[in-house]
Amino acid sequence: MRHESDTGGERALCPEPDRITKLRAYAGAEVPLYPLVDRYDSREPTVSLYSDPASGHYRHLVQVPFGDGIELPEPFGFRLDTTRF
Repeated sequence: MRHESDTGGERALCPEPDRITKLRAYAGAEVPLYPLVDRYDSREPTVSLYSDPASGHYRHLVQVPFGDGIELPEPFGFRLDTTRF
């Protein structure tokens, strides 16, 4: 699948690197939060927040459909409104 970007160029649309490769890399580096805005989820567009990394994976996941809010913990400490997604 291809998509014309906002800058006028084309780029391939493949969400798998964000869902798998980056997710594993960030968890392995113990990045405390990994947010994922996923317009291509097989069920419906979602916003996911992975947290609590340990042993190369995230132990906690909060997932909401577009339109619902999601709480971002400290150091951010706010509710992300996804109605415009």
